[in-house]
Amino acid sequence: MGFRRLLLAAGVACGILSISAPAHATTYFQQWDDWGYVSDNGTTTSIKVCDVAKDGHGVYIQYTPFGLPDAPKVWDANGSAPGCSTYSGLGHISSARLCVNGVVCTPWVAEPPGGW
Repeated sequence: MGFRRLLLAAGVACGILSISAPAHATTYFQQWDDWGYVSDNGTTTSIKVCDVAKDGHGVYIQYTPFGLPDAPKVWDANGSAPGCSTYSGLGHISSARLCVNGVVCTPWVAEPPGGW
């Protein structure tokens, strides 16, 4: 848990942070207090998004499934209440970004070499 907090702190400073390993990679997104990540263990892609700010603005991660033109969204379903929302599924994501209220978004981040 301490390593994750360290990574989150580093993500706060950078806005976007990518970490790669041979069979696993994670990209963290940060926009003000709100955050999320996209991760790939080689067979399953996971997304987690957390709306932390009690400002009335919804938070989501938008992603592009590999080879498909659509860009679905994973919202933090409970808003700024405790807890985050997650999505997990088979397949790969070619790009992703975190958005607050659909107005302010991080830049799109392409899948790093070796996958998320």
